[in-house]
Amino acid sequence: MKAVYCIVITYNGKKWLNKCFKSLKDTDIPVKIIVIDNGSTDGTQDTIRKFYPEVDLIQSTENLGFGKANNVGIQKAIKEGAEYIFLLNQDAYLHRGSLNNLIAVFDKEPLAGIVSPIHLAGDERNLDRSFYNYISPENTPYLLGDLFTNNDRDLYETKFVNAAAWVIKSEVIKQVGMFHPIFDHYGEDNEYINRVVSNKFKVLISRSCIIAHDRPQNAKRLGKTKKHSERYKQRVLVKYFAKEYSEKQIDVHYLKLTLVNLALLNFKYSKLCIKCWLDIKKKIKTLNRSHQE
Repeated sequence: MKAVYCIVITYNGKKWLNKCFKSLKDTDIPVKIIVIDNGSTDGTQDTIRKFYPEVDLIQSTENLGFGKANNVGIQKAIKEGAEYIFLLNQDAYLHRGSLNNLIAVFDKEPLAGIVSPIHLAGDERNLDRSFYNYISPENTPYLLGDLFTNNDRDLYETKFVNAAAWVIKSEVIKQVGMFHPIFDHYGEDNEYINRVVSNKFKVLISRSCIIAHDRPQNAKRLGKTKKHSERYKQRVLVKYFAKEYSEKQIDVHYLKLTLVNLALLNFKYSKLCIKCWLDIKKKIKTLNRSHQE
């Protein structure tokens, strides 16, 4: 029997717990669930203790963000002998049989590094809004067209799919490493995929496996200024890690961005630009210091 561990990061996710955990209980294979709670205040922790005693709950005294919280769970799972680690968002739930099929991919494809399912929206009728971008012809050749045909192909290599539902083999993690702690809430999955690919592994989407991702599908709600600037900052950091940007190029870019917004009297966004710029410089300084040590 393969040792499969699922890691779920919770933060005020009480309303999603039942669907998420039930979908894991209904899988065809035994799954050990580890939850890292990032300081919920909505009763998430008490709900898990009361109704899901089989779940291994780890309470964090601070919000570690996505990557660092997952690292806590990954370390524990590997220490306990996990062979496969399934990262699942608190607001996502599996269709029956999908986890078993995801894990079976590693037997068929020895170079599989990350395997992810098809992502539906919470209504389970439409694709998740962001997933359309992940399966574009430029990112995942042939998949979008094949979804609307009788093509029986299952696996598609992709340049990126977010970490809402990733299966990773422990041996891959031991070679590639865990999420880089410099990333807070966005960008950690981009940077991790870069490392997976640089280690000659493949990132795959399995058409026969499905999750529903119950998150806002409205473009206006997803595009708030502060969240957009945070995501943009993390993308810049990913490019720095990949050596596509130098520190000087980042400085020039953010200086121009700030000056343009000042000229347009967009003081709110100018302030956000400066904040992101200083935060990036701080993270780069921390990174350079750690390399010197």
